[in-house]
Amino acid sequence: MGSWELRDWTHKFLPEWTDPDGSSREIQHELVLKILGNENAEEYAEEIVEMRRIDSAFASLRE
Repeated sequence: MGSWELRDWTHKFLPEWTDPDGSSREIQHELVLKILGNENAEEYAEEIVEMRRIDSAFASLRE
């Protein structure tokens, strides 16, 4: 599947995608987790954000 075909497919079949009216919009972790049926979506989404903060802090030490 080419990049445009993949884009069209995801826009048609993935419920977490919403039309950003000509721009782009980040898809929230919590929304994806809820759509996948995760009962702890909010908690896990917060953990993802925290892990990314930690990764970023360590990455800055390597520079």
